[in-house]
Amino acid sequence: MELKKGLTFVAVGFLLTLVNLNLNFNGRSVNVMPAFVGWILLLLANYKLGDYVNDRSYLKILAPIMVVMTSAIYVMEFVMPGKALTTMQSIVPFVSTLYTFFLCGALEKVAQDYKSPRGATLHLLKYMDLALVFVMNGLALLLLAIKSTKAVGVLAMVVLFLAIAALFVAIALVVALFRLRSDVSKQL
Repeated sequence: MELKKGLTFVAVGFLLTLVNLNLNFNGRSVNVMPAFVGWILLLLANYKLGDYVNDRSYLKILAPIMVVMTSAIYVMEFVMPGKALTTMQSIVPFVSTLYTFFLCGALEKVAQDYKSPRGATLHLLKYMDLALVFVMNGLALLLLAIKSTKAVGVLAMVVLFLAIAALFVAIALVVALFRLRSDVSKQL
């Protein structure tokens, strides 16, 4: 039963880190689905997944770091809207991607143990996510250094294409996580 709860926390946590729902009140935007809530669920999932993550202690280190970072970003955006938090905001996607990569490795083992076909999907998606996020962000940093307007336009289009592809991979990952949870639930 703990495994089922852990998989639920993982699936919902990733969904909350992916979805950004803002409501506007008197010209102020309020995020009603902040990413830090998803990271809290992912942190709790680390303790529900038991032996599957016990040998991956870095997951238990990265999740609270992400809770703190995304909470700080949320508070700062609420308290001081429009102020740049670029350094912290640029670190979050990299740490998030590494966390996803490592957690998916543990979830592949869950899929294997419960004979779920989602293991191969998770394996493919974790590598696609890793490659897309790192290449996309690397090219975005390169954009800042390029002076040629023609090269900027081309690179911007490539970054946009990679961002759209990364979004589709993230959605596919959330779907695969919910399906893995369903596959495991049927056997418990």
